Amino acid sequence: MKMERYVVCFLWHVYTSSFCIKVGAICSLLNKNK
Repeated sequence: MKMERYVVCFLWHVYTSSFCIKVGAICSLLNKNK
């Protein structure tokens, strides 16, 4: 039970961090175009 919770937290962290990186990259591209 605990192991599954750790896996879910790990996957959630990876997903959110990659999402933030994508958003940051998009924002930087938009700022360059201005």
